[in-house]
Amino acid sequence: MKKQNRTVLCLLFFALSVSLMAQSKVTGKVTDEAGDALIGVNILLEGTSSGTISDLDGAYSITVPSPASVLIFTYTGFEQVAVVVGSQSVIDVKMGEDSQLLDEVVVVGYGSSSKRNLTDNVAKIDSRALENVPISNFQSGLSGRAAGVRVTPNNGKVDAGMNIRVRGTSSISAGTDPLYVIDGIPLINIDESSGTAGPLNPLLSLSPTEIESIEILKDASSAAIYGARGANGVVLITTKTGKKGKPSVSLNMSTGVSSPTNTVEWLNTEQYLEFFREAAANTGESDYIEDLFVSLSGDNAVGAVDTDWNDEVFRQGSQQTVDFSVSGGDGKTSYYFGGAYNDTEGIILGNNLARFSSRVNVSHNFNDRFLAGLN
Repeated sequence: MKKQNRTVLCLLFFALSVSLMAQSKVTGKVTDEAGDALIGVNILLEGTSSGTISDLDGAYSITVPSPASVLIFTYTGFEQVAVVVGSQSVIDVKMGEDSQLLDEVVVVGYGSSSKRNLTDNVAKIDSRALENVPISNFQSGLSGRAAGVRVTPNNGKVDAGMNIRVRGTSSISAGTDPLYVIDGIPLINIDESSGTAGPLNPLLSLSPTEIESIEILKDASSAAIYGARGANGVVLITTKTGKKGKPSVSLNMSTGVSSPTNTVEWLNTEQYLEFFREAAANTGESDYIEDLFVSLSGDNAVGAVDTDWNDEVFRQGSQQTVDFSVSGGDGKTSYYFGGAYNDTEGIILGNNLARFSSRVNVSHNFNDRFLAGLN
């Protein structure tokens, strides 16, 4: 019995030794062609989710299960490198730039450029940032999402324009709003920030659910094609289009409520009468104030009517949003149809918004040189 126990223990010890011998630790350093350390290079063990990244000195350390393991080195703008571990315990890797990635074309508002030469200051916001935000206009969704872009409402109206300033105010007497370009078409709109009445927002008809992405051009090069109109920045809006694949149907519904906060606490009727009677007694005009109360009360007894002025102005606001879309396409034709309904009641009586909107995008490739579409 003791011999059997010794045999089992020996076998377990042997298996553990083989397992420990099979695993080995690999260290090294990752540099570029000039010999400079690359920070944050991804080192992944091929066929697994195990990996590590290089530190500030380009150094890394990773445990591999066997000599046949393959390490994959990837880094943005550089060619991928694959190395078989073998008997090596130190593997230094030199990565070269990927010319194809550097020459990849980037489309901007005034043409196209390669990543190698792109120096423009562009902030991008995709549709996912706007999907789950309860807003009646997409401009409200830009607040706090792009550096150097300040968004403030003109007033509390749900249909009011927005003050959008890209890198501050660049003019004293002229308009300071950016130029909006929707699907390549510049929008001619009035200055939303002018006047005290709060003009109607000209972009209110564009539902946030129809937007695919928003790019904000913040530097002077945006004036290369838009001229003086782009002096205050350019907001490029791309609406949704059909994607190649099976038809996709989407239905979203949301609702919410809002209530006024930090309201002014007014005097009630009893407090109001007490306040004025005390003041009248101090000035010897008690008879006058009592006659005035009787005159103002009309057919009612003095103090019988008690009005909460907050209730006369405020209410519980609400918002309901429903949007529906159908999209799809094949090798030649793509289509998108979307409709949206928004019903917003502000917390102030009379502050309402009801909007119905729809958008249709259809495009068809007749051949390699001829494309027709409808937006």
